[in-house]
Amino acid sequence: MDKVTRLFFILTFFFSGCNKQDGDKNLADLSEIPQLKIYSCDDDSLIISMDAKNALIEAGMTQCMMPFGVLVSADQNMPRSYLEMAGKILAEMLDQDLDGMMDDSSLFSYVSDWRTGWLAMPTSHDQWETQQLPMLYQELGYDIIIPSWWMGTIESDPNANAIAVMVEEITHFLTQFGYSPLYPDKFGVENWSSVIAQETLNARCQWWQHPENDCPNSPAHRSHARIRPDRQPSRQRRRSGVRARVA
Repeated sequence: MDKVTRLFFILTFFFSGCNKQDGDKNLADLSEIPQLKIYSCDDDSLIISMDAKNALIEAGMTQCMMPFGVLVSADQNMPRSYLEMAGKILAEMLDQDLDGMMDDSSLFSYVSDWRTGWLAMPTSHDQWETQQLPMLYQELGYDIIIPSWWMGTIESDPNANAIAVMVEEITHFLTQFGYSPLYPDKFGVENWSSVIAQETLNARCQWWQHPENDCPNSPAHRSHARIRPDRQPSRQRRRSGVRARVA
């Protein structure tokens, strides 16, 4: 399979295609979501194992929250406002009527399984790949990252580009670890038989091209590529059932 094996970039297209007016509206909507509490990653309130807590703290991923049970952890150097915004986006995606409960409670057991997948917000590419990730991959599941180097210049509060990156990666997380296993006929990403897979095939290089993917006579925009270096062999084996992200 080629680079679109993750299948669900169509969802990202709809989010990424919003204009500035839509973005301003989304920001206004996000302001209505109550503040989500951030904990130290070794706090007793977090429902993860002590080994996972110790690994996060040792790796410098010291800020944690768990909206609806989803583990989100940020590097100690990530501004608190960025973690808060990621938590709000995640919470709104799972609770779109803002009544404090997941719209689809059957997703809970899937998205809250931190041993399978979690969201990470690192701030140094080299440190993440060479120091932090090796400490974490044996204690936690597959990491969907929302890193500072994709979000651009880090400011006191996330700007529109940073929020767009958060939306995209959280969409990837929920699709791969929530909707895909729960509704495989519609959102499955393990093969090309689901509705989303078939629609991806129909769209690919016909009426839409992801900027990171090649099409005939239309190469990828390499300046937009998000390079994820090869993982260690043990990690590759551990996540052999998970399809590679669009990159």
